[in-house]
Amino acid sequence: EQARIVLDDINPEGRDVDAPPLPEVRQFVFLKWRNGLHRLLLSKDLSDLERSERAQDLIAQAQRTQPNSAYHCTAATTLAQIQVEQEDDEALQRIREARTICSTAHGADDIRNSQIRLLEVRALNDEKRYKDAL
Repeated sequence: EQARIVLDDINPEGRDVDAPPLPEVRQFVFLKWRNGLHRLLLSKDLSDLERSERAQDLIAQAQRTQPNSAYHCTAATTLAQIQVEQEDDEALQRIREARTICSTAHGADDIRNSQIRLLEVRALNDEKRYKDAL
């Protein structure tokens, strides 16, 4: 209620604007999601397959609840990183998907895109595709 009073003081005509409602952020869902991410990143005893599957689950959860959000970006980047470490054939595809999601979530000039590009260069070098890495 206090926020509405302040906003009305700042912009009295603001209530008459037909702005779309803000999306609902379900904190309890993302608390569980963040805990899952932390377990994934900190678990040293998971097999490569289990790590990939858990990362894919995080992507699916983020995509269902907040597509193209920071959560979705983080999950996609995590899966790409896992697959590069495993020298998985799908790593480059996952990297491209992460770049698309993160660009939508944060903008093309965000530093996360530079980090994803470095991941892509690493994957291309691993495949001895040096010209593509330039």
